[in-house]
Amino acid sequence: MFTGLVESQAPLGPIAPFGSGLRLRVADPGWSEGLETGASVAVDGCCLTVTGREGGFFSLDVTRATLGRTRFGSLHEGALVNLERPLAVGARLGGHWVQGHVDGLLRVTQIERAGETCYVDLSLPLEAGEWVVPQGSIALNGVSLTVLDRVSDALRVAIIPHTWSSTNLSAVVPGDTLHVEYDVLAKYVTAAVHRHLGSHVPKL
Repeated sequence: MFTGLVESQAPLGPIAPFGSGLRLRVADPGWSEGLETGASVAVDGCCLTVTGREGGFFSLDVTRATLGRTRFGSLHEGALVNLERPLAVGARLGGHWVQGHVDGLLRVTQIERAGETCYVDLSLPLEAGEWVVPQGSIALNGVSLTVLDRVSDALRVAIIPHTWSSTNLSAVVPGDTLHVEYDVLAKYVTAAVHRHLGSHVPKL
């Protein structure tokens, strides 16, 4: 379990095929606690397991199923990724509940600057509309953000300067895709309502 508060960015090292998936190598972010073999770490919001450490890098194996939901297959050596260690028991929950289970990809359609704030618009699949509401939470590339606005097939988030400069969102341009994890509480509530009301549930 994570919070969506990115601790560090780090560049990818060499990427190699591994079985039907990939083996990622990520440069040491400057802290080693929590990067022991077998530990979990969120990489751009995707929970992966550390499989080894060597030469200033730690390794993570990405399965074919995970490749199908993420952008890891299109990343290149040197690309910066967001890193976060799991939430420790008793620690402050500063963002929102983020499982590290990426739901898919959202495409950036527009980036607008107003003063120091960046507004990012993204396309939204119609089937995900029930999980996204204004003032609700969403994780993009592992970053906990608040939905500013939402229409049937798009959403907008506002990103403050600190978040913009301390995550890889600052490198995003229109046309790029980002990992998305919708609010798990919204997904559970929606599933429960559908079980009880079925087709009578109104669309948001």
